[in-house]
Amino acid sequence: MGTTRVKIDLYDRTTMPAGRIDFTMVDATSEEDIAWQIQEDDAEAKRDAETRINLARRIGAAHGAICN
Repeated sequence: MGTTRVKIDLYDRTTMPAGRIDFTMVDATSEEDIAWQIQEDDAEAKRDAETRINLARRIGAAHGAICN
């Protein structure tokens, strides 16, 4: 998706761009889909934390020193 530039007047709602939400897809999302995504997100966060800890150990830095 490319960049689209718009001018918005905060006092004129008609200048607000339309959203890009596909409500059909949102409505079709099941509780199982959401639960699966939560598990995936948690697993990714754990892998990321482990990677940061391992990197900190390798370079001799404090665990909190490795950010983003």
